[in-house]
Amino acid sequence: MDEEEKVKVKEESKESLPKGPKRLLKDTVKETAKEAVGEVVGKVIEEDESSKNEITEDLTKRETVLNKNLGLSLEKLEGEIRSGFRTTEYMDKEYHICLPSIKDDEILSKYKSKIAAEVLKDKDVVLKDEVIKNLRERGIWDDSKDKKERELRDRYAKCLSDLYLEKARENPAPERIEELKRERISLDIDIALLTETKNYFVNTAAESRIEERVLMHKTVLCIKDAENKRLWNSVEELENCTEKALVNTLTSEAIYFWAGVDPSMFDFTLR
Repeated sequence: MDEEEKVKVKEESKESLPKGPKRLLKDTVKETAKEAVGEVVGKVIEEDESSKNEITEDLTKRETVLNKNLGLSLEKLEGEIRSGFRTTEYMDKEYHICLPSIKDDEILSKYKSKIAAEVLKDKDVVLKDEVIKNLRERGIWDDSKDKKERELRDRYAKCLSDLYLEKARENPAPERIEELKRERISLDIDIALLTETKNYFVNTAAESRIEERVLMHKTVLCIKDAENKRLWNSVEELENCTEKALVNTLTSEAIYFWAGVDPSMFDFTLR
C-alpha cells in the first residue's frame, strides 16, 4: 500500500468514528497523536528500508491500539449520552451524573441571566477584556508571554500524545515513559508559573464569576444518587456541604462528562 492509499485509509477510518461531543478528547489525544506519528514517519523516509519497515510496523501497532481505545472510549461515551447519565462511584456508593434536561437548560438559562444582572450591578466589577488590557498596560502580560503560553501548551499536548503512544507500544520502554512523565510535570509547572498572575485576575472578572455560579447550579440540578434523587437542593446547600472530597470527586467527573470526555483515556496516559 503506497503513502496515498495509507492516507486515504486513515481518513476513512477517522470519518467512521462515532460522532458526538468528543472535542476535548480528540484535541488532547487523537490529533496530537496523529502529529507525533506524522513526525516519526517523516524521519523514517531518511532511514534504510529495513529500519523503515520496522518503525512503520511499530507505528501501525501503536495506531491500532490508539484507535481501539478511542473507539471503545467513544462507544462508551455515546452510550452514556443516549442514556443521559454517567454512573460513578465514591466510597462504595453509586452516583449518577446527568446531562441537563430541556427543563434544566431553561432553568440554567434564567439563572444565568439573573446572576449576570446581579454581577453587573456591582460598580467595581470588570470584564475579562478589561482585565487583560489592564495587565498589559502594567506590563504583567504581553504578546511574548501570550506566545510562550501557546508554545508550552502545544508542547504539553504533544508530550501527552507521545506518552500515550509509548504506553500503547507492544513493548513500551520504561525509561522513555519516565522521561515523558518528568517532561509533562515540568511543562505543567512552567505553564502554572507563567499564567498564575494572569489567571488570578482573570478569575475575578465578571464572566468567570457568572460561569462559576452557573456551574454550581448545574451541579445541583444534575448530580444525583443511585435513586436519581438530587444530593443538594440549592447552590447554598452545595456551598455549605462539609463532604469536600465527595463534592470535588463528583464535580470533576461531571466536568469531564459535560465536556464529552471519557477520563479513562487520561487515566491510562497519566498513571
